[in-house]
Amino acid sequence: MAEKNTGRRRAAGLPIVIGVFVLVVAAAAVGAFAFFNSKSTTVADSDPLSDIQVRSLGLIVFSSNRDGNNEIYVMDAKGSKLARLTNHLASDTFPSWSPDGERIVFTSDRDGNEEIFIMDFDGSNQVNLSNDSGRDYDPVWSPDSDQVLFTSERETGQEVFVMNLDGSGQDRLSNNAGRQNSAAAWSPNGEKIAFTSYQGDLNISTINANGSVEIVLTDDPADDASPAWSPDGTKIAFHSWRDGNPEIYVMNSDGTVPVRLTFDSAADFEPSWSRDGSKIIFESQRDGEKGIYTINPDGTGLTRISHRGDSSPAWAPVPIPGKLKLYLVPSLSNPQSLSVSGEGLGELRIIQVPLIYEAPQAAHDTLLKNLWGSLSLVFAGSGFAGVWSDDDNARLVLQLNGPLTNADYFHCAGLSINNVEKTNSCGNGFHFSEFVAGGYTVTVDIPAIKSIEPSDRLELSFVLGTTLPEGEKVVPNLVFGGDTPLKISYLEIGSDR
Repeated sequence: MAEKNTGRRRAAGLPIVIGVFVLVVAAAAVGAFAFFNSKSTTVADSDPLSDIQVRSLGLIVFSSNRDGNNEIYVMDAKGSKLARLTNHLASDTFPSWSPDGERIVFTSDRDGNEEIFIMDFDGSNQVNLSNDSGRDYDPVWSPDSDQVLFTSERETGQEVFVMNLDGSGQDRLSNNAGRQNSAAAWSPNGEKIAFTSYQGDLNISTINANGSVEIVLTDDPADDASPAWSPDGTKIAFHSWRDGNPEIYVMNSDGTVPVRLTFDSAADFEPSWSRDGSKIIFESQRDGEKGIYTINPDGTGLTRISHRGDSSPAWAPVPIPGKLKLYLVPSLSNPQSLSVSGEGLGELRIIQVPLIYEAPQAAHDTLLKNLWGSLSLVFAGSGFAGVWSDDDNARLVLQLNGPLTNADYFHCAGLSINNVEKTNSCGNGFHFSEFVAGGYTVTVDIPAIKSIEPSDRLELSFVLGTTLPEGEKVVPNLVFGGDTPLKISYLEIGSDR
């Protein structure tokens, strides 16, 4: 029989609307999950995820001995973008990402015994939090990112403890004499804590967040361990020996309807849900060595992400940072659209845009009032994903065909997510960054949005005014779509981080 462990883990991111211009982004996400029969050891031969899905799923933090001893690494859902976060002669294991995406807790024995450490998401500022002579391991976060649950052997065997992010307030939550309690996981709403309890065999129980009212969810003669809540709190994934060796299961959060997801003679351990609930990641010893795999919650889509001694995987709670570039393209369902791949650029489109008169002293005030008005050119879509820092900007790059004079131009531009979160900026005139045959390339900077999910509706509104009298207005055209070298009308958010 495979080795049993009471712990959760084994020790182991425009068109110039001259006038009023609103760009509404809403294109369908590209790519679909490939499906594989989990009752076989066969896994995907190639990556079934689109770039949008990879960005949306977020990074994966995990432990690996690929460089000689256990260290903490991150990678994306394709197993690429690998980065090592810790570099110490000691063993660093059991990583867990904070819900706000800013920090990672992990276990390290670098100070003589296993302790709980915290670091920034990039591996900097590594600090010992628990500082106790007993073994402390298996840390996980509270939903508000303010506290950390962990397993400790400092008192009467294994018990579940909680502490603040500065290491203060270390309190025991579980209190069952003669039993071993470990591998805790906080429910998404913060009201419950699921954990592994051992008294003759392993079972999964819940308690209230204050440690009261224990409820046993599984009472199978075989061992059940490593509970992981789904993002919506309705399901719990776990691993179980009930069918002979450790396999991944999912049950309702009240313990009913357990369903087996994996079917392999090797051991499958430590499930963790993706941020959108569409994937479960886990450690497996199939294929001859420890590796990391994903599977859909219905048991389809078994895919190997990595091997080489990789273990203890956990998803990041935010999309992958980086640059999101959206091309302005024609569309069959809508006259204008956005495409992350540039699909549809073969069709060239030219649209005349209005130019309105504004008095210089009140230009920005007037334009701001019309920024989200009804006089607009519309680009539609959704299915985009990303997360950005406060100092990231969005950049609108447009190809204009037609003369622009030396008159004063005023503009305001803004981004909106679901018509709720909005950013905007106003300026005097354009920056003509490059002269191209048949027109100009115009660049406009806009404050970036904080993040976008595939289900979100992104809108960009642009307003331009001029001091030219009505009879002297020069009406430019927006040129978009087309083949190279005309792929220059696009919206770009973020940087190449």
